[in-house]
Amino acid sequence: MLFPLFLLSLLQLLVLPGLLLHRLLGLRLRGLESTVGIVILSLIGNYVLMHALMVAPLLRTVHLPWIVAAETVALGIAYRDRLRDPVTVPLIGLGLMLIGLALLAWLVGPELPSVFTSNDAVLSWNRWALSWAADEAPERTVMYPQLVPNLYAVVYLLVGDPTLQVLAKPVAIAFPALILVICAAQAERGRLITAGVATVVALGVMVLLRKAFVSGDADVPAGALVLVAIAFALTARDAADPSDPVVLRQRVWLGAVAAATAAVTKQAGLLVAVVYPGLILLLFPSRCGRRLAAQSAGLIAVLALPWYAYSLLMLYLGEEHSNLGYLMYDLHAGRSIPERLVHAASLITGHSWHWLLAVFGLLFAVGVFVSRARWPILLIVLPYTLLWGCFWSYAQRNLYPALPVAAFLAGWALEDLVRRVLPAAQATLDRLRERNRGALLAPDTGALERDQLFRHLERRRLVNADERK
Repeated sequence: MLFPLFLLSLLQLLVLPGLLLHRLLGLRLRGLESTVGIVILSLIGNYVLMHALMVAPLLRTVHLPWIVAAETVALGIAYRDRLRDPVTVPLIGLGLMLIGLALLAWLVGPELPSVFTSNDAVLSWNRWALSWAADEAPERTVMYPQLVPNLYAVVYLLVGDPTLQVLAKPVAIAFPALILVICAAQAERGRLITAGVATVVALGVMVLLRKAFVSGDADVPAGALVLVAIAFALTARDAADPSDPVVLRQRVWLGAVAAATAAVTKQAGLLVAVVYPGLILLLFPSRCGRRLAAQSAGLIAVLALPWYAYSLLMLYLGEEHSNLGYLMYDLHAGRSIPERLVHAASLITGHSWHWLLAVFGLLFAVGVFVSRARWPILLIVLPYTLLWGCFWSYAQRNLYPALPVAAFLAGWALEDLVRRVLPAAQATLDRLRERNRGALLAPDTGALERDQLFRHLERRRLVNADERK
C-alpha cells in the first residue's frame, strides 16, 4: 500500500497542480518545454498550498488526500474535451532526454533507497518538513525558505508516516532530472548543440558530485530552478523561434515563476529573482520588454516576497535569528577576501574540475562576444561565483546552484558561435569560388588588345614591304 501512496505523492508534487494550472492559464507550450512548465507550476503550487493551509490552520480538517482527489476531478473536467488529442514530442529531444535520465538512474541508483544522511538534510531540511507535516510552524529556520521541506512534508502527509524518510529522499532526484529535461527541450527548437553540450556537461557534473545530487539538500534544487528561469528567458528571445507574442509572454512568465521558485528554495536563488526583470529588459529592449519586465517583477514579488517579509518580521520581533554573520565571516577562520578567493580556487582545482573550468572559461569568453548568453553570464554566473568565493567558499556545495546554468550557457554560446562562424565561412568560400570562376571564364581583355596590336603592326609591315618592292 505504501508504494501506490508514494506514487500518488510524486504525482501531487510534480504533475497534478501544474497540469491543472497549465489548462486554466491557457498555456500554449508543447513537448518537453510544456513538461518543464507543468513541473514548475506544480512545485510552486504545492509551496503556496502548504503555506496557505498553515496560515488558515485547515491542515487538520482539510486532509491533503481530499485536495488531491479534488484536483483529479477538476483535471477530468478541464481536459474532458482534449483526452483524445495526440501528444507529440520530437524524436531527438525525447531520445536525448531518455538517454540522460537512464544515465542519471545509473549514477544515483546505488545511493537509493536510503534515509537522509547529510548534516543539513537531517538537522534542517527534514526537521522543518516534520514540523510542516505536523501542522506546526517550523522553528529556527534562520530565514531559510521552505520549498524543499514543503515537498518532503507532502510525501509524509500522503503516505501517512513521517518516519519513512526512504520515501521522501527520492524527491531529490526530480531536480537533476529537471535539468536534463530542460536541456533536451532545446533540441525540439533546433538548438541541437545547446542540448547536446548542456546534457553532456551536466552529466559530467553529476558524475563528479553524485552524492550531492541525492543528498536532500537545497543546493541542487536551487540550481535546477535557476537554469529553468534562464532557459525560458533565452528561448523566449530566440530569433529562430516563429513570431508568436502569446508564447513569448508565456515563456517569460514561466521564467519569472521559476525564478521565484528558486528564491523560495534557497537564498542563492534570490540573485536570479532580483536580476530576472533586468535580464528581460536587456533581452527585449522595447516597450514590450518593459511591460514583460514589470509583469515578471510583480510575479516574483507575489510568490517570493511573503516568506522573506515574514522572516524579517520574526527577526525583528526576536522570534528568529540570522546566521549570515556566522556563514560569511566566522566560518572563514579569519581569512581576508583575497585569501578566501585563493581558497575558493583551491576548492575547484583540487577536485578534478580542471577540464570543466577550461570548457566554461573558453565558452563563456566566446559567449560574452558572440551570444545573447552574455547577459546571464555577466549578470548571474560570474557575480554568483564571485560572491561564493568572497563569502560562501567555506563549502564547495554552495557553488552548486551556478553549475547547471553554467553548463547550459556553455552549450548556448557554442551554438551561437557555430551559427555565426559557419555562415560567414560559407559566404567567404562562395565569394572565392565566384572570383575563381570569373577568372577562369572571363576573357583577358588586355591580352586581346595586345594580340590585335601585334596583328595590326604585322599587316602594316607586310604592306610597307610590298610597297618597297
